[in-house]
Amino acid sequence: MIFRLTVLNCLLLSLVSLGEDLTIELADRRLRRCYQLAQETNNKLALEQILKLRETVQRNLDAKQFPLAEGALVEAEKIVGIDAGGKTMFGKPISNLSKSQADKLKQIEQELQKAMRDKDSKKIQNLVLQYRETLGDSAGLPDFQARPEKLKAQLLNEKEATELFLKILDQETAVTKTLLSGKAPQGSMARGFAAAVIAFCEIRPYVQKHFNDRLAALDDLIKGGCECLISIQDKAGFFYFPDLRGKHLRYAEMIERLVNQDEKSIKEGWVIIRLPDGESYYDTGESGIALLRAGETLSNLRWTQSGLLAAEWVITQPVVPDWNDNAFTISLLAQAYRVSKEKKYLEAAVEKFKLGLLPGQLDSGVWMNPPNARIMNHGILLRACNDLRSILPEKHEELERILKVNERAAKYFVQTQKAGPFSVPYGLAELVRSPMVEETDQVKKMLASLIVARCRLKDRVRAGASFPEIAALVKVNPD
Repeated sequence: MIFRLTVLNCLLLSLVSLGEDLTIELADRRLRRCYQLAQETNNKLALEQILKLRETVQRNLDAKQFPLAEGALVEAEKIVGIDAGGKTMFGKPISNLSKSQADKLKQIEQELQKAMRDKDSKKIQNLVLQYRETLGDSAGLPDFQARPEKLKAQLLNEKEATELFLKILDQETAVTKTLLSGKAPQGSMARGFAAAVIAFCEIRPYVQKHFNDRLAALDDLIKGGCECLISIQDKAGFFYFPDLRGKHLRYAEMIERLVNQDEKSIKEGWVIIRLPDGESYYDTGESGIALLRAGETLSNLRWTQSGLLAAEWVITQPVVPDWNDNAFTISLLAQAYRVSKEKKYLEAAVEKFKLGLLPGQLDSGVWMNPPNARIMNHGILLRACNDLRSILPEKHEELERILKVNERAAKYFVQTQKAGPFSVPYGLAELVRSPMVEETDQVKKMLASLIVARCRLKDRVRAGASFPEIAALVKVNPD
């Protein structure tokens, strides 16, 4: 369907001041961002609509019908939530990169990737500076803004929060059935099982304290989740990724490229080789953490060994220009050191911090490139800072720098949440662990209230946030 220029669009166009003429290059830039967001969210209908609108834009530009071309662009942006004009989402600025900027950044990233493989810290610093300069006004601006949510405040005490978690678990029968099977089904990501296991380990002491009759069932879920993870762990230590061709737009393209390079990369519905550019760090990091947490919680040496195997694999892998991917590896190595006390994990975590996390942070506390500047990713970056801080000896030479990065990240998250709040992966869970900053308690309660409101819908409950975020509710209002 090609959208017509409505009265509302005309009104919007009268308010939009682009500050520059509508050119093919500018229109292409705005359409590409719409396309990428639709692809990332796996919204096939939106993708089809945007492709049709692209034809409308091209046709009207060729005919020099600029208002009509702008109207079609506004329609495309509206589909993915971008405000008219393409410079903001929900009233907040987003990155606005020209083609020349994007091309230059891609070139720098390729050079940065090589410098990271070589562990050349001086060259990394120089390239990051070039990256920052190339971003210009878009440095620290995300390419996507989350929609702020305003829900009635609801705070739970420790027992009530534990009960809510268990009630939600009772509703998630498909999840629990899969976990109890002990084998990851095709099409499932390791990160999903890992998040569940991490949350179960976190909530377990409170279940034992308030609902001890449910403890055995919770332990069975932890066991099943760990077995699901081990069933898709490679002997090298990383975790397989599902073959999502025909199921997910963005991942399908990546997997298709791998298959074209090596048809043996797929086996029985799984990608059995390491994904490129740090893509495997997410699932391996989360899964390794989950196995280490569960191994310690239930005294299972087999799970601990699998978690340490994941950490061993991570040690051999270079950092990448995606700071968020590096954060997963730092958190895993920190957990491996905490469990084993082997210095090699501490040393590797510090090195990855120095090469793959520290260089990308701005003074404001946000990471500079658009994908990592998303608030949706900040909880993961904050967790890596919290994890590394928690294991460093008091007189470690990097302690001061890590504390500064940690504090900046926490302050940025607090300030951003004040304008939200937004439920993000590991957001509340890491805020309760962060160094105390001004207004932290207020923001914790705001975010906890949002999570509770999202999970309680009139007379029923649902998983309105990730399991680790729901589990974190027990630490906000214990009385």
